[in-house]
Amino acid sequence: MKHLLIFTLVLLPPLARCAELGAVTRQMVRPVLIRNEHNSLLQLTINAKRPFVQLHAITVELEGAMELESLQFYFTGVDDGLSTQKPFGERLRSHKSVVFKGHARLTAGPNHFWLSCRAKAAANLSGKTDARVLSIET
Repeated sequence: MKHLLIFTLVLLPPLARCAELGAVTRQMVRPVLIRNEHNSLLQLTINAKRPFVQLHAITVELEGAMELESLQFYFTGVDDGLSTQKPFGERLRSHKSVVFKGHARLTAGPNHFWLSCRAKAAANLSGKTDARVLSIET
């Protein structure tokens, strides 16, 4: 007796990989110093539910950016202190809205990023700078 095996092929639409992320920002209320290369503006903590999520871009909106020369994000991983060892993207000129494009592999749990700025040589230090994260792209 012959047995006939029938395989049914079901094509499912590819499931969109949704990175379950939560993000919290913490702003630093500190003076920005003219000769300091790394003045911290804010800390961004991204909590990932699963490991190996790739972060590709962070969009930031600034108020009072006219006194800033440039901005840089740094990725410190699980360490919550500012470190300049791992830049995220390029150092960019200050504008009202800035998109930092880079690559960072997130681990499960908290992942820390720091936004740092450099003030212009003739900056008016009595002004205020406010930064906020508008979007995170994975």
